[in-house]
Amino acid sequence: MLNTFTTLVIIIGLAVQVVLYSVKIKFFLNPLFLFVFPLSIQYILYFFLIGDSHVLHSETNFAILSSIILFIIGFMTSNAIYSLGARNTLAIITYKQKILDTATIKKISDFLVKLLYIAIPLNIFFLIQQGISFTSLDNFVEIRSIGVYSETKNILVSICSALFTFGHIGVLLRIKNEKRISQDTLIKIIFLLISSLFSGARTTVIFYILTIIVCFYSTYDDRIIKRKNNSKSLVFLLGSLTTGFMYFLSLATNRLESDEYGSVFTSYLMYPIISFDKWCLDVPVKTYGIFMFDPIVRIFNAFGFAITAPIPEQHLPNDFTEFNVFTFMRDPYLDFGSTGLLIFVIISGVISHILFRKMREENVFSIFYSIWAYLLFISFYAYQYNLSSNLYYLFVFLAIDAYINNSSRRFNQ
Repeated sequence: MLNTFTTLVIIIGLAVQVVLYSVKIKFFLNPLFLFVFPLSIQYILYFFLIGDSHVLHSETNFAILSSIILFIIGFMTSNAIYSLGARNTLAIITYKQKILDTATIKKISDFLVKLLYIAIPLNIFFLIQQGISFTSLDNFVEIRSIGVYSETKNILVSICSALFTFGHIGVLLRIKNEKRISQDTLIKIIFLLISSLFSGARTTVIFYILTIIVCFYSTYDDRIIKRKNNSKSLVFLLGSLTTGFMYFLSLATNRLESDEYGSVFTSYLMYPIISFDKWCLDVPVKTYGIFMFDPIVRIFNAFGFAITAPIPEQHLPNDFTEFNVFTFMRDPYLDFGSTGLLIFVIISGVISHILFRKMREENVFSIFYSIWAYLLFISFYAYQYNLSSNLYYLFVFLAIDAYINNSSRRFNQ
């Protein structure tokens, strides 16, 4: 039987080791820190604030602890295998030095950001068509319900969502390409964050902010000193906008007032693991992949190959007064049980190391690490590895990278 106190002590020990590792490599946006530290904070807050009133089952303690350990093992095993074939270690991250056609990158970036500028008025036009008034915050929940949270999305909403994705990629390209963050890029960042209001989700704000920060600080070494001198304006801007947008979204969705879960911040940090323990623990191996592989399932269903599985009623509370996020563990656990969960975290650790090692390579695809970094960070809250948008980002980055590499070869000749 694994009790909460033993789990807490081990998790704190692992978190300390991850912090020391991050200090050693002088980079806190590494996969180990992004995955382990939020989960550790979650468990620490749970134990000291509500642990007495919500005692977790030993199976849940085992699931969270083994997930952290196996993620670390997967990451370090991949690093060890890589180190056998190369003399460098993660403490000294190498990168490929080559001259990129920065002018072409800028043109692509500017084009993609223009799509963002188009999407914002298009989305406003759609909302006006739906009879939405912008004069009251009470209508904000309705904006969410007819937009990204709608079961049957309007084609215009889908187009705008795609344009927002392209705009986000354009902003990240600008950040990666510039030695110093220009005022023009700061303006583009502001418009990107404004677009997050149309999703109505606080996680969208976190997604944009974290990817911008990771992309900014993961640039290759000979620019980092120049960027440190330029970071104050970016940090101030992102800090101010994040605070403002999070406050607005919390106000609009009635999340500022404390309830039985406490404040919005402590509840979203602590309660996912309790929800997993309450709603998911007793129903493993029931959905057989329809959660983890949702984009693939959607493709098959679109072509008439219906893929379904009996979804247990317990997996999601029907009452909206219940807390309905369950950490990253829900989807792999409901699909394939404890074994599936543990295999997933090992594979995730290996992939995280591969993307982290490629992070500072001088190519466009290295920006994809910022997307992956968000998925690791948000694991304390929910499983978002199965979002279709992840595939969109992956394919677009690969396509742009191939085009840029071809352009750069001509540029270097």
